[in-house]
Amino acid sequence: TLLLRNKKIAPFIIKEDQLIVNNLLFKKYQINDIQEVVFSVVAAGGRIRSYRGKMKVVAKNGRSGRNFLFSSKISVISESELEIITYIHTLQDDLRKVGIKSSLK
Repeated sequence: TLLLRNKKIAPFIIKEDQLIVNNLLFKKYQINDIQEVVFSVVAAGGRIRSYRGKMKVVAKNGRSGRNFLFSSKISVISESELEIITYIHTLQDDLRKVGIKSSLK
């Protein structure tokens, strides 16, 4: 576990013309088929207040994918809401560079 401390694992990868959600299934979306990626911040349970990011891909045909939870890093230390929001802004910049709209709810 010490090897993974504070390591970043992006919730998605942009490769060629696809957005690949970095989860167990590696769900792929064609960039041209994406209307928007919707982000939000959710409170994680437990005694210590911690937050996680949530993202959902909405297709141009109106369908939306599953909600995917993510953290800004793998760590034993809880993340604040501000840390998650800052990380989401970084992810939004990455999406904007390839022409994908996004929002933070």
